Amino acid sequence: MNWRSYAKQGKLRLDRSLIPYIASKLIKVDDHWLWTGSLHGNHRDRPQIKIDGTNYYVARIVWEVLYGPIPDGLEVCHKCDIPNCLEPRHMFLGTHKDNMFDSLKKGHYACKLNIEQVEEAKKDKANGMTYQRIADKFGVGISTIYNIINGVTYLHLKEVSNDKQ
Repeated sequence: MNWRSYAKQGKLRLDRSLIPYIASKLIKVDDHWLWTGSLHGNHRDRPQIKIDGTNYYVARIVWEVLYGPIPDGLEVCHKCDIPNCLEPRHMFLGTHKDNMFDSLKKGHYACKLNIEQVEEAKKDKANGMTYQRIADKFGVGISTIYNIINGVTYLHLKEVSNDKQ
C-alpha cells in the first residue's frame, strides 16, 4: 500500500492518505463505525494495521490524522466503550488512569473485583477473616486479596470512592 508515512523519533506521523484505506475497513452500525480489519490486544479487540513493518492501533492513527499528535502519556479512550469503534466523536484523550476510572464509573470492571467487592473484602479482613476465606468468597486467588488488602493493587479505587462523595 502506498501510505505516505514516516517515522520521526519513534513516532508515526501520518496524513489523510490513510483515510480511504481505514474507511474501507469500517461498517456503520447504529452510530458506531466498527473496524472489520485486523484486531490485537488482550482480548483481540483493538483495531490495528501494519505500516512499514510496525503494528499501530488504528484509533491512534485516526486521532492523529484528524486532530494532530497525541501527547506523551495519553491514549485514545472510547466514550462508547466499544474498542473497535472508530467514530471520532466517540473518542477522547486521557491517561491510562483516566481510562480506567472512566471504565469503573460506567460499571465496566476490567479488574477482577468491582469497587463494592474490594470494599467488602477490606471489611472482611478487618473483621478477622483470613485471606484464603476472602479469596474463596470472591472466586479469586489469595494473592489478589493479599495485594488489595496491603495496598499493592486497586489503589485507584480510593479515588473513585472519593468521587462518589
